[in-house]
Amino acid sequence: MTYTYYRRYRPSPKRTSFKSFFWLVLILVVVLLLLKGCVSVVSSLLKDREDEATLTLNKGSAEVVEWGQTESQDVADAQLLLAGDTVQTGEDSVVTLTFTNGTTVMLDQNSKMTFSKATLTDTAQTLQVDLLEGRAFVQQSPEDENQPTLQLHTDVMNIESMSATYLTSNQADREYIYGFEGQAVVNFVDRAQDDSVIETVTIDKGKKAILTDEVEQKLLARESVTLSGEAGDDLMGDSFIAFVNGETSMLGTAEETTPPEDEATTTDETTETPVVETPETTTPVSTLQIQVTSPGLNSTIQKSAIAIEGAIVAGTADYVTVTWSGNGNPYTLAGFKAGGTSFRYVADASYGNFKVGANTFTVVAYAADGTVSNTVTVVINGEF
Repeated sequence: MTYTYYRRYRPSPKRTSFKSFFWLVLILVVVLLLLKGCVSVVSSLLKDREDEATLTLNKGSAEVVEWGQTESQDVADAQLLLAGDTVQTGEDSVVTLTFTNGTTVMLDQNSKMTFSKATLTDTAQTLQVDLLEGRAFVQQSPEDENQPTLQLHTDVMNIESMSATYLTSNQADREYIYGFEGQAVVNFVDRAQDDSVIETVTIDKGKKAILTDEVEQKLLARESVTLSGEAGDDLMGDSFIAFVNGETSMLGTAEETTPPEDEATTTDETTETPVVETPETTTPVSTLQIQVTSPGLNSTIQKSAIAIEGAIVAGTADYVTVTWSGNGNPYTLAGFKAGGTSFRYVADASYGNFKVGANTFTVVAYAADGTVSNTVTVVINGEF
């Protein structure tokens, strides 16, 4: 007898993609959570940095009294200034405070300023500095309107602006503000009455507001006073403004005038003729102005690399060049975009543009129409 065997057909189990899909979704969820965590950490770190400023010693000497301390310490280059700290410059000295929102504050000699507080809430984003004495040149140009704005307080003025460049002073006999670019809103306040606002003025480019002792007394007495006017050439020859702008003055050019005949000085043979010094010829003012904010114009470092940072303080630049004394070849900054307000150049021994000893860097900006800015020279001594 012949038997025939038949293999029972057993269908192969169907493969399902559910498990693969499940693991894919799980991996994606984990990656997204990690990315969210990284973004949260970075945002937190950036938020923490908003209440600090980088302090650069441009020339001379300066001291810092940290919050809660009574003794001062010498300023170190690229030192951090935190809320509550106070910086004071010495004779013939200049320092620059650079905030995370791009604002820079340059302090003149014999000036004192406190980084009083940082208000970083959902409803208020402000940094406040108090100019206790001396003068400050402020350039506010935040790239993001959501970043904190800077408020500068003097004895009588509260100055605030989203984007402005101005010079302000708090001295024993007077206070003032001169506008260079943009608009600054000035609230004249009564500190004795909970900072109540007496009057508000807007300082545009080329405008000024000056408070002498007499005007301040009338203001506090609520009498009618004129607070603003034309700046004219008040600051012509000002050494601090010259330093800020690379040894070039701003706010117009002084006109040559001939004194009236009744004011002319007459002498006879017995009168000694006074010796009159011939004034130095000033460089014509360019509509394009730059400044180097870090490091100082003459610095010494113990490392093989350093960044030279600066700003366009007037006019619009198409490109910026930096020439190193080591080769004499102008280098056009690739990272600077036409119309930008700040620039950065890295000098690094590994790049071949920095060496031991004296290194001279010459910075110049150019406008689209061919206008050339003032020249800023930075000397950095490498000791590495």
